[in-house]
Amino acid sequence: MTNLTTQQQTQQAQLTAQVRHDLQRMAEEFAAVLPPQIPAERFVRTAITAVGMNPNLLRTDRRSLLGACMNAAQDGLLLDGREAVLVIYKNKTQYMPMVAGILKKVRQSGQISTIAAHVVYEKDTFDYQLGDDERIYHKPNILHDRGKPVAVYCIARTIDGGAFREVMSTAQVEKIRMRSPSANNGPWVTDWDEMARVKVIRRLAKYLPSSTDLDQVLQRDNETDGGTVQAVTVGAAAGQLEPLDVITDLNRQIAASATPAPAPAPEAEAGAEAEAEAEAEVVSPAADEPRQPELVEPADLF
Repeated sequence: MTNLTTQQQTQQAQLTAQVRHDLQRMAEEFAAVLPPQIPAERFVRTAITAVGMNPNLLRTDRRSLLGACMNAAQDGLLLDGREAVLVIYKNKTQYMPMVAGILKKVRQSGQISTIAAHVVYEKDTFDYQLGDDERIYHKPNILHDRGKPVAVYCIARTIDGGAFREVMSTAQVEKIRMRSPSANNGPWVTDWDEMARVKVIRRLAKYLPSSTDLDQVLQRDNETDGGTVQAVTVGAAAGQLEPLDVITDLNRQIAASATPAPAPAPEAEAGAEAEAEAEAEVVSPAADEPRQPELVEPADLF
């Protein structure tokens, strides 16, 4: 592990504090889109932990980091490494649903009784049969080295007794991996088996009874394969700020905590338009001053 200099440690600590501060300020916005069973405080804690476990996220575009967290909140998935993770592509943060998260949404659809996905290794016993009597038989060779992965499959049963199956070869999984912007880093490197299971579940889900929530999560995963950064959409519920107001309010709070309020000038009474322009002005800090938190731009988040 690379040792950080004192200056680098100080900079990392400052960035960590800024990101923690931004996420905590967005707690109300997270609460507005999270399902009732996930408290905003818990979601914020897992997001802060996710960033702390991957310091490289601190140096990505701040707007994309906050946007990825908002997308995970909208889908009701925790950024705990099991339900969802944060990945980096071209200095931007993306949110990626994982196996536990997708299975969670599948089960919540109310149409599936059981669903499971597994990786097959070359020394396992495996038989896949199509036709009138479709079946999958898999006996893992758990007492010895199982060899390299050769396939991945998923089986789901609906509450009315229907059975759905999908099998993918490692070559098919690899084609998907190579299209991903994070093909050579992140979960595809550290957890290939997990990612392979995600892809076969997503493929099978096309044939399962769908729900809006599940379709949205699967679309997130599809977009991470294509390299697009998710857009944030915050619904306007009763008593909830409109999307533009959310970001405007967040900008004001960040600016207020970052710089002292300027003394009122006589020109400020020139009219509301001049005042609005003054509020919108962003002053870049000098090179020798501490870095200030970045403001959130609606065009980048929505």
